Amino acid sequence: MDRSKILLTVNGEKREFFVEPGAKLIRVLRDNLGLAGAKEGCGTGHCGSCTVILNGKKVKSCVTPIEQANGGEILTIEGLGTPENPHPIQEAFINAGAVQCGFCTPGMILTAKILLDKNPQPTREDIIREFSPNLCRCTGYEPIVKGVQLAAKVLAETENLTKGMGLVGESIPQSNALGKANGTAVYAADIKRANMSCVKILRSPHHHAKILAIDTSAAEKFPGIEIILTARDIPGTNCLGPVVEDQPVMADGVVRFLGEPVAIVVANSERAAEEGLGLIKVRYEQLEAVLDPAAVLEPGTPLVHQKGNLAFSRVLFKGDAEQGFSEADVVLEETFFTPAQEHAYLEPESALAEIDENGRVVVYGGTQAVNYNQREIAKLLGLDLNQVRVVQTTTGGGFGGRIEGLAKYMVALAAFYTRKPARLVFSREESLLVSYKRHPFKVTAKLGATREGKLVALQMDALLDAGAYTSWTPGVVTKSTIHFTGPYVIPNVKFKGQAVFTHKAVSGAMRGYGAPQVQFALECLLDAMAKKLGIDPWQFRYQNLMAEGSITATRQQLDESVSISECMEAVREHYFARKKIIEQENSEQLRLGTNIRKGLGIACTIHGVGKTGYGNYTEAAVQMQRDGSVTIFSGAADIGQGLNTILAQIAATELNQSTENVSVVSSDTLLTPDGDITCASKQSYISGNAVKKAVCELKSRLLKKASEIMNVPIDDLVLTSQGIVDAKNPGQIISCRQLAELVPERITASHDVDVTKLDEKDGQGKPYETYSYGAHLVETQVNMDTGQIKVVEVHAAHDVGKAINPQGVEGQIYGGVVMGLGYALKENYIYGQTKSFRDYKLPKFSDLPEIHTYIIEKPVTSGPFGAKGTGECTINPVAPAIANAVHHATGILSTQLPIRLEVFPAKEGER
Repeated sequence: MDRSKILLTVNGEKREFFVEPGAKLIRVLRDNLGLAGAKEGCGTGHCGSCTVILNGKKVKSCVTPIEQANGGEILTIEGLGTPENPHPIQEAFINAGAVQCGFCTPGMILTAKILLDKNPQPTREDIIREFSPNLCRCTGYEPIVKGVQLAAKVLAETENLTKGMGLVGESIPQSNALGKANGTAVYAADIKRANMSCVKILRSPHHHAKILAIDTSAAEKFPGIEIILTARDIPGTNCLGPVVEDQPVMADGVVRFLGEPVAIVVANSERAAEEGLGLIKVRYEQLEAVLDPAAVLEPGTPLVHQKGNLAFSRVLFKGDAEQGFSEADVVLEETFFTPAQEHAYLEPESALAEIDENGRVVVYGGTQAVNYNQREIAKLLGLDLNQVRVVQTTTGGGFGGRIEGLAKYMVALAAFYTRKPARLVFSREESLLVSYKRHPFKVTAKLGATREGKLVALQMDALLDAGAYTSWTPGVVTKSTIHFTGPYVIPNVKFKGQAVFTHKAVSGAMRGYGAPQVQFALECLLDAMAKKLGIDPWQFRYQNLMAEGSITATRQQLDESVSISECMEAVREHYFARKKIIEQENSEQLRLGTNIRKGLGIACTIHGVGKTGYGNYTEAAVQMQRDGSVTIFSGAADIGQGLNTILAQIAATELNQSTENVSVVSSDTLLTPDGDITCASKQSYISGNAVKKAVCELKSRLLKKASEIMNVPIDDLVLTSQGIVDAKNPGQIISCRQLAELVPERITASHDVDVTKLDEKDGQGKPYETYSYGAHLVETQVNMDTGQIKVVEVHAAHDVGKAINPQGVEGQIYGGVVMGLGYALKENYIYGQTKSFRDYKLPKFSDLPEIHTYIIEKPVTSGPFGAKGTGECTINPVAPAIANAVHHATGILSTQLPIRLEVFPAKEGER
């Protein structure tokens, strides 16, 4: 193919080179010019991560042919500022908390530049309009709006950016935000090696089939093909899994879901790898597929696995539910349905593997669990743990979906066999096809209450679609079992959860982990009950709330930091004031015959911190450096939530240092201790405690050594930012630079929790040390003619024990609210049909409501400085609060997500 001569001025430098016709601009920028700032998140221009500026206009470089740019001037994020001298917009985004995982950030910042160049003082509406084509999954968009507003002020010289010490309780930017904002942060797809191979996966075109034969002979002869691997080539264990090892890395004899890996092609170029895939011949015998979870357990249904179609089940009993219902004055029963939800992190699954100088297999990739990945890869390759190293790259979002290996397993196999570096980057269609999804639920719920509004009984039966393999399904069932009662005192409860196998992609861990589904059912039924009893929904909930001393459904006594009443009280004033106004406005709208109705909905949540009923053992280490700085070593993954910053704040506060004097080395199995998995809203609580213990031990040793050297009692010594000072004689000091000589060794500490497994017979036990709480108030606007629903305003109150970094907590609330909005109104993954972000409707800037956050601090003694978890609790109340607001507006109880209203024209006489 003839190559075309291209002339570009990129970031002020004129460039001339030859490329293949039709090449996309992003490939030229990344492959020819080595610029990695523009990110390829979807390949279709639907996410905006690839945004660059061409001749003063923003373009989506992943869909722009290079010919359109010929002769033009291009500005990428690398040309906007430097690490030493960031552009004011970059600094504003960092300081506003607009940078989380960072994958979308370069595109957002360049969009901000375009807007601010033409409109230096944009309104909120101007910002939302300009940014509407750009997607973000982490921030909930609100921090980005604030970042643009702050940038406008900084550029106008009406506001200065200031820094504090960054101690616990201060809002500070993420420690790695600058690299994400200037394009230097390295994601897995940015890594390049000389002589690097490309890996592609051959996937099953069937939901269920026998593999009769795989013929790779033609593909092996194709130029550029290095090796083709199938299940028979796996040197160790093919079947892996976190709970049950039942999921093959590559299908062996049978495929159980559409897209299941059958073979991998390793080639010297992407084109050769693609051609090689097409030359592999697989003969299948197509089998009947089980796709309806409701029919899976019926007699005669084909088996997904020989062991049967029941993946996992659990029951819980407290009190006597039947007796409770007999004592109730009102009993309501309803069935609710929730869909599969895609994680939709903007960075597609990517990984690179290579063999280091010691013969070790080294795997780089976005992950939530380097130590777990290391163990699984070692099993896969039949190696000892010390022969495998896993290094987390900057990770473009997680939400539970980056725990498993996916791409990492394949590149590890490729490098193991070829002894060459090998990289794999999923397409968005591939990611949507095979990545783990939120479990779809069918929940039948029955609720009983007295006429005074006291809850007396609750029963739920939940059916979960686990997909083709077990994954984290037992944990999701268990989490839903514990959380189905919400933060309410209900004396008589009964729960049965059953997860079944189907021939679909695997359901796995996702933010909320089973709680959003059951709490959607409960909170909607609570609203229906309040209406039936004629009691205000806020009051009905408030009079049934848990408090300190309450007993949970698992008969655990809640001794401290039970703050759900404070969360409810935070939104009370606005709720009652707004409710009165809305009801007056709706009456007026009805009188005028217009089609708009407003509604107000409330929902509450409780969420256990940490893995359910299991140990959460985590280690961390600390070491003084010779320059007086402090290094924290943690294997816990920062996936954009700002964990490294939180750990630095904990250490800095204990040592009375600025966070600028504390660095964090994280998630590298060769360098860091086992930080377990970043999941279950646990790391601030668990790893935070491990860091605090290590730092306290360091401080104790430093003071002891200083006491001996200075001949001063320990009680008279103070650790300051300058060093150790004699409080009675301030002139006597051991400087920070001398401290490493006192205690040069690395100090490691560990932390675990005091919990018990649930009893298999009745579900009783102590699954968590502590719980987080939240209450959301939502206002919606409904078009009664079209059924269109708009979320206008959200008030979100959350108890976090202690906000170590309040800006980070706010960021988690914003992100949880908007992800929950998508779950409630837009997102519905359809197996085999959802192939791009055209099909899967994520919330956009134009969907952004006005969000008000309330951070409730009721410290828990077991947490570092009183802190608890935040991330997951923020999504749980969103969908039911929206559904309840729609119920208030229309009188229709929504029982299915995403909410779809029938078009119901006004009746005669209503207009």
